[in-house]
Amino acid sequence: MAGLLIEDHGLIEADNPFGSFIALAKTNAHTTFIVDWIDAAVKQATEALRPKYGQFCGFEAGASSNLQKVLHTLLSYQ
Repeated sequence: MAGLLIEDHGLIEADNPFGSFIALAKTNAHTTFIVDWIDAAVKQATEALRPKYGQFCGFEAGASSNLQKVLHTLLSYQ
């Protein structure tokens, strides 16, 4: 799962540019923008993984939280 997400990280960033999640009318705290970006990236990554792993037990229950952990790890090394 992590390998696919790392390979697709550039695609996820290209499809979901962080700047498009900046909503100053919604809030003035930059920390909330990353939450919206991560939600969109996790949704995209989950759909990318679904054809290969979707039939396995626990995919629906665990994919989102596992992908969030992977994204947080990837972001911490940029």
